[in-house]
Amino acid sequence: MNLKVDKKFLLIVFLFSSVLKIGLVFSNETLSSKENKCFNNYNHSSENIVNIKNMNIEVHKSRKWFENILNIYKEFSSSDIINPKFKKKYPSAVNVSFVNNEICDFEAEIRVTGLSKFHFSKENFMSSIDVKLLNGHIHNITRFKLLLPKSRYYDNEIFVTTLLNELNFLVPKTFYVNTLLNGKKQKFIFQEKMSKEFLERYKLREGPIYVYSNKTKDYPMLKIENASWIKSQKEKFYSSSEGLSKLHDLYKIKKDNLIDINFNQLKNNEEFLSYNSLMIALNASHGLGIFNRALYYDPISKVFRPIYNDGKPSILNDKNLNDNYFSKRLSEVNLIKNSTVKIKKEIENIDINKFQDQLIRNGISLNRKEIISKLNLISERLDYIKIQKEKLNLRPKNNRKNPQKQKHVFFKSVNSLEICEKYDQNCFTENNVKDLFKSKKKISHDNYIYSRLLKNDFKNDTYHFYGNKNINTENFRNFKLYREIENFNLFTNDQVKIENIDFDKKIISISQTGTNGRAIVKGKKISNWSINFQGLSTGNQIIFNNLTGCITFIDIEVSNINIKTKNGICEDTVNFIRSNGVIKNYSSNNSFSDSLDLDFSEIKIDNVVIENARNDCVDFSGGKYFISKGLFKFCGDKGISVGERSSVKISYSLIENSNIGIASKDGSSIQLNEVNIQKVETCLASYKKKQEFSGGLINVENFKCGDFTKNFRKDSFSKIIVNNNEV
Repeated sequence: MNLKVDKKFLLIVFLFSSVLKIGLVFSNETLSSKENKCFNNYNHSSENIVNIKNMNIEVHKSRKWFENILNIYKEFSSSDIINPKFKKKYPSAVNVSFVNNEICDFEAEIRVTGLSKFHFSKENFMSSIDVKLLNGHIHNITRFKLLLPKSRYYDNEIFVTTLLNELNFLVPKTFYVNTLLNGKKQKFIFQEKMSKEFLERYKLREGPIYVYSNKTKDYPMLKIENASWIKSQKEKFYSSSEGLSKLHDLYKIKKDNLIDINFNQLKNNEEFLSYNSLMIALNASHGLGIFNRALYYDPISKVFRPIYNDGKPSILNDKNLNDNYFSKRLSEVNLIKNSTVKIKKEIENIDINKFQDQLIRNGISLNRKEIISKLNLISERLDYIKIQKEKLNLRPKNNRKNPQKQKHVFFKSVNSLEICEKYDQNCFTENNVKDLFKSKKKISHDNYIYSRLLKNDFKNDTYHFYGNKNINTENFRNFKLYREIENFNLFTNDQVKIENIDFDKKIISISQTGTNGRAIVKGKKISNWSINFQGLSTGNQIIFNNLTGCITFIDIEVSNINIKTKNGICEDTVNFIRSNGVIKNYSSNNSFSDSLDLDFSEIKIDNVVIENARNDCVDFSGGKYFISKGLFKFCGDKGISVGERSSVKISYSLIENSNIGIASKDGSSIQLNEVNIQKVETCLASYKKKQEFSGGLINVENFKCGDFTKNFRKDSFSKIIVNNNEV
């Protein structure tokens, strides 16, 4: 028996090595003959989502890679699991050809990914792989997985992710890509990883993403998926700890290791209920399992949002309501009244032609009749759920082994942890913190402790990190509804004071009484109101709950509002997030850092006057903006900063006494009809700053700049055009 296995193994080694050598000769010639045309201007194809024709990956040490693959194959004789020891990183070259004939070359690190044999093909010795680009990006993505189609149930994964994205759920970008890996052909499913770029594509600020660890089945534990977002910043660790603590209270583990959530405690429970119902209707309940649930936490709004992950759907294989045990799935998810109504209406309103086009772009072709048939089947199942759910008698059950033996670990400081038998029973203090963890990483002490705690990387599997009790003692982190006003709500913490609300003149006066004082305006719409803010002029500020603004407008329409500020100990005196509308007048004096910061918004400003901002006077990110007239004086860094794929138009602006007059970067464009810049180091700057973006564009007419050190600064990825002439 062993002799036969060894002969087969040696034959595979010989044949695969021969194919590998031939393939590498061909692919090396292909790569060397192609000129890299990537990122020569800001408007590169990957900014405009041009489809990939094919991808070519060459591992620099291909023999080592192949030996690793063979070792995985060999170990499958005794286990169905891919051992973590085979998931080493290999430096590689990645070449991507787009359908518009543009070509991109990248340096990358790749490794085997996946837990089980579903991620390995014994037929052609391919595995699912994890790719990290070291330079450049693909569709603003720098980290992604190339998954064997069988690991995600082939076309079903493409259909489901496309549908969920159409319905505005959080879904990693997913599509088929034809690939050469070390000269061997393989059709992979490209799927971006849950990262900063993924969140920002949905106009979400970077924040913690939680999953359950699959390192130990006896003691499943929550962990943060994107611990790198913390970057040694204590406040980001605090926000991540807060979300993790809330999840421990919300989660209830049922039979078959599926997860129920206490929906009554969720502010946005309708989204979860719709998501659960839809996942069941798609026969994708694998994505609701304990090791596949993924959730994003927004520290500002303090809400969780579900993220699609590994549903293993079968909807394209299903023809009838009860195919693939559909009705059995109903006992696996907690549903409440009317949980299917909203999502069913949204499915009925899908534009079939648009949806079909998106499916084609993602790599599968279905005719209109097939698409309508599948959507009708989903609707039929949602109706069935609505009828049957009241008959279910769900009793959540904790399926974890010996949960009473689990230890709850709480953060006290980077040098001290509190360990309890339960939340507050038989607690003791552990000061030898670094000795508790498995991994040893060469990073700063603080970042090491933060990341290991949030990864639950304990040597003792019964230790579970439950959060940070310190947060509960700091009242400034908690916001209360101060008042409902017309169609908007005003929230404050304990370090700001509402001096007055004049309902006749529609004026709100706010003062900052402590350096952590913050106010939040959110709701449907704020119209014709004036807000006056008086901040502190000295002190040390921190960014907590992901709030950078002394005053934050979030998820709201603004109409002809006036804002006037003076001082303010915050990173941004005023911050707009996911908002739209018109600001009539904005005036600001003496900002601690940025005066006005706008993220993921579409805002028109009629008149803006900003003086004395220690950093940028105005900073635009991830949106579309227009300024009729702007005056910016004494800006510590930039008068106008435009970044992260923003589009800005300005009719007239005057900028004086700044480091840089105007900067456009990271896939952004700014168009100016008339600009006068005086007393600056650099008049105009256009460049690429972040890996996940391309360069910038500045297009200006009637340009005047005086008393400067350098007129223009740009890199090879960017453009500056003055009076129709590129500089």
